[in-house]
Amino acid sequence: MYEFILEQKLATVLAAIFLALLSSSLVGAGKLWFKGLIYNFTPAFAAAFYTVAFFALPRPDSADLFAGLLFETTVLALFFRLLLKLKREMMLISEIDAVRGLMWTLVLQLALAYPNMSMSGFGLFSDGSRIDYLSASSLAKYYTYAGFLISTIQAVLVASLVTIRGYLGLWGYLVIAANLALSVLAGSKGGVFLWLLAIASLIDYKRAKIRTYKFIIIVLIGLVSMWASSLIIAEFLNLQIADFINIAISRFFLNNDARALALDLRTSQTSDISFFSEAFRSLGNLLGLQPRNDPLGVILYEEGLSITNGSGANASFMALSTYYFPAGFALVPALLGMLGVFFLVGINMMSVKLVFRPTHRAVITSIWLATLMIFSQDFLSFQVMLPIAVLSVFIIWLSQKKFYVFAKKTPQSKH
Repeated sequence: MYEFILEQKLATVLAAIFLALLSSSLVGAGKLWFKGLIYNFTPAFAAAFYTVAFFALPRPDSADLFAGLLFETTVLALFFRLLLKLKREMMLISEIDAVRGLMWTLVLQLALAYPNMSMSGFGLFSDGSRIDYLSASSLAKYYTYAGFLISTIQAVLVASLVTIRGYLGLWGYLVIAANLALSVLAGSKGGVFLWLLAIASLIDYKRAKIRTYKFIIIVLIGLVSMWASSLIIAEFLNLQIADFINIAISRFFLNNDARALALDLRTSQTSDISFFSEAFRSLGNLLGLQPRNDPLGVILYEEGLSITNGSGANASFMALSTYYFPAGFALVPALLGMLGVFFLVGINMMSVKLVFRPTHRAVITSIWLATLMIFSQDFLSFQVMLPIAVLSVFIIWLSQKKFYVFAKKTPQSKH
C-alpha cells in the first residue's frame, strides 16, 4: 500500500476533489469545497486514500477500508462545517482587533519558539534529524504545538486584515516574515507556504478589492521566497533542488504513509498488545496502561522502510486502529473515533457561546478546527494539543470576562 499511494497520485487527487464536493455540500458548505482543499488538504486526502485503496491489488480487508472511509469522511464533513462557521465569524472581526491580535500572537510566537531553537537538534542546527530536539525536553512538544496553534490563529487574523484593508500592513508583513524565518530554521519542507495558502483561502476577495498589480507583486514575492527557502533547506538536506521539489510534492500524498504502512504491516503486531495503551500513550501511566511499544510511527518506519534513526510517520487515528485491531474489526475504534470528533465539535459550539467578541469566536473556532484535524492525522500529538487548546480557550474566556467586568465598572460619560 505504501508504494500504491505514490503510484496513484492522480486517482487520489480526483477522489479528494469528489469527496470534498460531496462532504461540503452535505453540511451546507458546498461553495467552500475548493477553499477547504486549499486551507488544509489532509482531511480530503485521508478520505481519498481509503476510497482509492479499494482498487489496490492485493486489496486490504474491505471492512477495514470501509471503516477508514467512514471515519475520515465524517472528519471531512465536520471540517467543512467548522470552516463555514469560521468564515462567517471572520466577517465580523474589526480591523483594530485583527491588528491587536497579530501583535500579541507574534510576541507569544517568538517567546515559544526561543526555547526550542536553543535546544540541540533543532531544525537546521541539528546534526541528525531536524526534530531531534523533541526528545531533548518533555516541554518541546508543547512549545511546538502551541506555536502551531498560534500560526493557525494568525492565518485567520491576517486573512481578516487583508479582507478589510485590501493589503497586509506592517503587522501582516511582520507575522509572515516571522513564520517564514521560523519555518526555514526548522527545516520544514514547505510548511509555511501551505500556511500562506491557508491565509489565501480565507480571504474574501469581493470585500478585499485587491488591486491587480499588488496581487501580482505578492505572488512574485511568494514564488521568490519559496525558491530561496527551497535552496536553503535542500542544501541542508544535501539534496539537489529537483530531488527536493519531488520530495516536497510527494509529501502531499505521503500524508497517508502511516495509514498505508499500518495496512501493510498489521500482521507483525502481537495480539496481546492493547490498542488503548498504545493509542492513549499520554494517559497510559495515569490509567495503569503503560505502552509496551515505541510510538506507532517509529515502528512503521523501522519495519516498513528500515529507517532506524527515531523518525516516524504521524500516527493517524485510523493507522492505530488498523495496526492494533485484528483484520475486519477496525470499525469498532472507528465508531469510537467518530464519537470523539463529534464531541470536539460540540465543545466548539459550547466554547463559542461563552464569548461575545467576534474575534474571540473566530479564534476559538480556528483552535478547535486545528484540533479536529490533528485528531485524525496524528492522534498521539492530539493528546499533547488538546490541553493546549483547552487552556487557550480558558484564557480567552477569562480575559474577556475581566474586560467585561472592567467595562461595567468604568463610569460612562453623560451627555
